[in-house]
Amino acid sequence: MRTAQVYGLSETGCTALCLPTDDGSIVKIEAGAVGRPYPGVDVYLAATDGIGPTAPGAGPSASFGTLWIKSPANMLGYWNNPERTAEVLIDGWVNTGDLLERREDGFFYIKGRSSEMIICGGVNIAPDEVDRIAEGVSGVREAACYEIPDEEFGALVGLAVVASAELDESAARALKHTIAARFRRESEPMARPSTIVIVTDIPRTQSGKVMRASLAAAATADKARVVVRG
Repeated sequence: MRTAQVYGLSETGCTALCLPTDDGSIVKIEAGAVGRPYPGVDVYLAATDGIGPTAPGAGPSASFGTLWIKSPANMLGYWNNPERTAEVLIDGWVNTGDLLERREDGFFYIKGRSSEMIICGGVNIAPDEVDRIAEGVSGVREAACYEIPDEEFGALVGLAVVASAELDESAARALKHTIAARFRRESEPMARPSTIVIVTDIPRTQSGKVMRASLAAAATADKARVVVRG
């Protein structure tokens, strides 16, 4: 059976971008890679959230920003919801709300949701990138970041991780230091978590999306779930 990794949503007719395959094998493998647009699909990355490709002074597509899609398969609108339709569908373009990066090879990489962006000291931090770095640490089963309000920077990054095995306090602290060291090597300073907590689970929706607001509340208020914090 041949398979392909695709990107899309109901509003765009399900699929709009595809990761190319060669003899059934994915030829471009990297976390977050969603490939290139299908023929007939136009894409635009808006550097400013909410400013679509047809807005006055929109400028050319950026290398990083919110993805807009125009395709013959795009929806006509939401049923009996003209207000929501006006927000999402503008001049035939659908605002996906997803943050993507386009690299020199023409491939697109998903970085998270624009609504979940953490703005720390004027720097936009994509939560999915923070999660990916943390989940690359041995001993971490899953991870998710959340926003911590801060008077000086506007917001800071908090990180919750689920360990691969039960840890005592000493082992938990060691894991936390290992995670922090990885961020020092791989991320910009503003994206480094100011707080790392180890929890028993990460709240998700039925579709598997991280409930970051609930996570923030649990990480700060539910002491029973926190093994170590700092």
